[in-house]
Amino acid sequence: MYLWATQDGTARRFGEAVSGPGSDMTTYAEELIQEGERKGRQAGRLEGHLKGKVDTIEDLLRAGVEWPVIEAATGIDRHTLHTLKQRIEGTDHAQA
Repeated sequence: MYLWATQDGTARRFGEAVSGPGSDMTTYAEELIQEGERKGRQAGRLEGHLKGKVDTIEDLLRAGVEWPVIEAATGIDRHTLHTLKQRIEGTDHAQA
């Protein structure tokens, strides 16, 4: 769209013929930005979900629930919990 808007009448007419007059045609750069935003939202939801699981497991541990019960209910073992906590902490530090 930028290219068409900055060129002579022939290029503008071509752009309008392809996209229609007054079109809100998305540029490739805008598409990349939108894709990045979508991926960022998706990653944020995933991290939030993981943080919720970690918080729940820590609450269960504080309540005295034994690991075999926690692992059976969540599918997360001690090693995985440790890995998730490191991942979340790394994400928190990266955002700060």
